[in-house]
Amino acid sequence: MSVTLSALYTTIRLEIQDEAQTGVTPEFTDAQLDTFITRAVERYSRLAPHVMRENINTVAYQDAYAVNANAFSVRKVEWRPSAGSVLPYNADPFWFNDWQDDALIVVRNQLIRNYDNIGRTSWAEINYSSSFMGGRYVRLFPCPTDANQKVDVWYNAPHPLNAGSTGYDTIPSMDIDSVAQFAIAIILRRRARTLLALPDQTVGQSNRVGSDPARTLEGLARYYEERAINSLSSPVATRS
Repeated sequence: MSVTLSALYTTIRLEIQDEAQTGVTPEFTDAQLDTFITRAVERYSRLAPHVMRENINTVAYQDAYAVNANAFSVRKVEWRPSAGSVLPYNADPFWFNDWQDDALIVVRNQLIRNYDNIGRTSWAEINYSSSFMGGRYVRLFPCPTDANQKVDVWYNAPHPLNAGSTGYDTIPSMDIDSVAQFAIAIILRRRARTLLALPDQTVGQSNRVGSDPARTLEGLARYYEERAINSLSSPVATRS
């Protein structure tokens, strides 16, 4: 089962008391909720990503290969050369093979030097995601010398809206509350900013009202975010 936009509309409106009752115009249109939901799905995807795979053909003496523009981290790289290859046991970094931290890049370079020192007969890969030359790339170390070798790149990406724009087929229905809670947190912060912008007519335009209510809304936003994060961090059987 997937998560539909109509179900998200209902869940969000019930929670923020924005039900479309007879004779009552909702505060938010479906189009406005779509904007909040898109941002909520991006947040959800960081915790429960949509895993994608694409195939890359090597180019002789080229080490950098662009991956999908939607990828926010590289998960795994698999190389299947015709002659076979054996990677050192410590060649794969931890945490989705993601070398974005400067300290980890130093570790990566040391691994390469260590591996070079013991000798090898075929190239191996140690990968990381980066943003340079206008996009995201995976690097293969050392540079492949043969062309048209098949490399599978697995990466984490946001969950896509389906072709019919009716929902998210890759998000399980059990996670609808988590997506809705992220969207509600966004809405509450929007309301908080609106309150902070209101002038206090009784004491002059330079003063603002709503700071206390805004702090309350910010606290509620954090509460909804924590509920979503805790749910996604729990074993599947206990999610609610």
